[in-house]
Amino acid sequence: MGWYSEEELLADIVAQTAEFRYRICWAGGRRLVEQRGIDPMRCLQLSCDQGDDVNGTLVLPDGTVINFDMREDPKTRELVSVSRWEPVSYQDREVAIAREIVSAPDSSSFDRRVRDYFEKHWMHRDAPLPPTA
Repeated sequence: MGWYSEEELLADIVAQTAEFRYRICWAGGRRLVEQRGIDPMRCLQLSCDQGDDVNGTLVLPDGTVINFDMREDPKTRELVSVSRWEPVSYQDREVAIAREIVSAPDSSSFDRRVRDYFEKHWMHRDAPLPPTA
């Protein structure tokens, strides 16, 4: 793996988190996180991979790092259930940056950057999921 600057790592966290917090395709995922008693708008997403399930990594508001798998409805592609929710002990630089953000008394600057990223890159092309037929 290459060497990334702190700003490059932060930019990736911003982009991943913008998708998780605001994209329509993540509405079901946000609901599933909220059902666990966690505010999804205070979570940071570090990774996301599509496959049979959506696999990803979140940093929760308390700094816990979670690897998850969420199942999609095969017709609508909405995330409908959690098939794996596993705390992990990652200690890399990206996790350290994310933990610093969630533990800060004021994350409004980061939150604005996330919202701005969504508005610039996704808002005008973020289409609804297909309806159930």
